[in-house]
Parts: sequence; structure tokens; C-alpha cells
Amino acid sequence: MTRSRELYNNIDARLRVIRGLAVILMDNDCFKTEATGHAPAQLDAENEMSIHEAVHLLSDQAQHELIELVDLLGGTPA
Repeated sequence: MTRSRELYNNIDARLRVIRGLAVILMDNDCFKTEATGHAPAQLDAENEMSIHEAVHLLSDQAQHELIELVDLLGGTPA
């Protein structure tokens, strides 16, 4: 596997995980704002913060890999 393909796969995987975590946070927020006795929020504030931190770390990694991919392909990132 070439380095460019590896970077592409890494970026794609990170973005899929970020999307999934965003859905979890949005769903949890809906439970909080529409609080009923039947469907309480599944995550507390500490767990939400952990997911936010994970998204931040994954997005930083994806950004660095995207810059490396652009450099590898001969472009110059803005």
C-alpha cells in the first residue's frame, strides 16, 4: 500500500468515527432537551467531555494527515 493510500484510509476512518461520535452527542442532547421519564440522557457531563476530547484529537490527527497527503501529492495547503 502506498503512503498516499494509507493516509487516505486513515483520514477516511477518522472522519467516519468523528461523524459517529457527533451523532452520539446529538442524540444524547435530544434526550436532555426532551427529558422524559422514559428516555433519560445516556451520557453525563464527564462522558460528553471525553467524547468532545476524542473528536478534537481525531480531527487534529486527520488535519495533520491531510496536510501530509497534500504535500505528498505535490500540492501546497493554504
